[in-house]
Amino acid sequence: MADIPYLVYTEQIIREAMRLYPPAYTIARSCIADVTIGNYIIPDGKDVTLSQYAMHSDTHWFDQPDAYIPTR
Repeated sequence: MADIPYLVYTEQIIREAMRLYPPAYTIARSCIADVTIGNYIIPDGKDVTLSQYAMHSDTHWFDQPDAYIPTR
């Protein structure tokens, strides 16, 4: 247990695997107040579904999103 904080590369491996293959592909949230995101207005009380898989596979957020690169 004392060595866990020193296993930096092991943590990077696990995080990159979770980015490529998230255990939950989507998450849902309910808005508790009106919110504007870009040109979209999401009213209070509406449900929003967020796709972690889609975001983690997008070149806007990750260079080479389909590549397994633990050190990113």
